[in-house]
Amino acid sequence: VSVIVPTHNRARLLGRALASVRAQTLTDWELIVVNDASTDDTASLLRGEFACDRLRVIETRRALGPAHARNLGIEAARGEYVAFLDDDDEWLPRKLELQLATLAEGGAVLAHTAFLHTDRHGNTAVAGLPPLPGAGPLRDLVRGNYIGNSTVVARTAAVRAVGSFDTDMPFVIEDWDLWLRLARTGSFVAITEPL
Repeated sequence: VSVIVPTHNRARLLGRALASVRAQTLTDWELIVVNDASTDDTASLLRGEFACDRLRVIETRRALGPAHARNLGIEAARGEYVAFLDDDDEWLPRKLELQLATLAEGGAVLAHTAFLHTDRHGNTAVAGLPPLPGAGPLRDLVRGNYIGNSTVVARTAAVRAVGSFDTDMPFVIEDWDLWLRLARTGSFVAITEPL
């Protein structure tokens, strides 16, 4: 699994996200952090505490935005699967293990999970479940994007085949656009456990 983390000036949050990758029970992963022209302590964090042989850092000279940064990670990915993790999110330890087992069973192109959304007041709610279970991803996604970006593991070849993230899409819908294009190519698997 190639774990792709785009980041821009979020050194104070990034460590928590990266620690959640290291804590995964599935250990066959590489970590690709795309440092999108950060001017804070991101570079020193990546060279220091999180430096390891499974971490690759891609530096951009100017801020390109998350879609472009993720595409740089997809281009560099060596794994059969890509997993996306935003720099302000974190995973529970069995996320990758459960998703890869599910993908191996049925040949789906994408697996996603429910997730816990915490607001600024500390209120937590479960989100990310299909609105019409059993209807199919394309039919569900036409109604709205329910898939959290940081919950996705997808087949690298499938993501590349549909052109990865569209960098011309407005921020916050570029992931929805990619899920819609992937839904035309194969099935999705939803894990209802928040991971």
